[in-house]
Amino acid sequence: MSTVSDWMHARTYPRIDKIEMMANYFGIEKSDLVEQKSSKTIELNKKDERDIAKRLEQTLDQLESDQDGLMFSGEPLDDQTRELLKASLQNSITIAKINAKQKFTPKKYRDKKIKGSDSLDIRKKTRSLKKKYGTNNPFDIAQHLGIKVIFEPLGSISGYYNKQLRMKQIHINHDLSEHDQLFTCAHELGHAIMHPDANTPFLRKRTGLLISKMEIEANKFATELLIDDEVFLEFQEFTTNQIALALGYSEELIRLRLK
Repeated sequence: MSTVSDWMHARTYPRIDKIEMMANYFGIEKSDLVEQKSSKTIELNKKDERDIAKRLEQTLDQLESDQDGLMFSGEPLDDQTRELLKASLQNSITIAKINAKQKFTPKKYRDKKIKGSDSLDIRKKTRSLKKKYGTNNPFDIAQHLGIKVIFEPLGSISGYYNKQLRMKQIHINHDLSEHDQLFTCAHELGHAIMHPDANTPFLRKRTGLLISKMEIEANKFATELLIDDEVFLEFQEFTTNQIALALGYSEELIRLRLK
């Protein structure tokens, strides 16, 4: 009961697996437990719906025109994933439109992006966040920063970040394991903080393959946030491959963390 009491009094925050268990027990979505609900119903009018459709079309056109926008390692997305992405983007824009009508986003949540993007900048930023909020949990930090986290079906996509009408959103594939959801959230949180105005979704393969400079920066952010320095002291006699196996990350990510 003490654990539940801590949750009720906001002393601690339940882990994703506990949230999922509660949602399954009550027959509701995880988002119903972690996302803020407004007591006032906001209805969208015909103009809002046209705006949403237009913005969706613009976003999809932008993705189609981008050489790698709708591809994984040079391979086009399968039809099912493409449709899931389209539905996700439409939902994302709709949420942002409702949010804008509520005038929900306070100025204190509009963080400035990091000046520069080298390893030292990223390391300093993650350490600052962990110290300020007392946690390295990306879900908790996103909540503190007013970044909306949405769990949804995304096919072969792990997750992506986008910004609609000043509202930052992290989208996570609800079929991922807890471990992969945690890393995906940390990765997309990196985008939200370092690349806040980059609207094109950064699609990620579950292998964590590094493609672009911004993807590398987001992966660096995630590894700095999730893997403490003490871990490497504990595994100082291990090879990078052995550390990767022990922590459940790719060897490439471990090497990136050590840079």
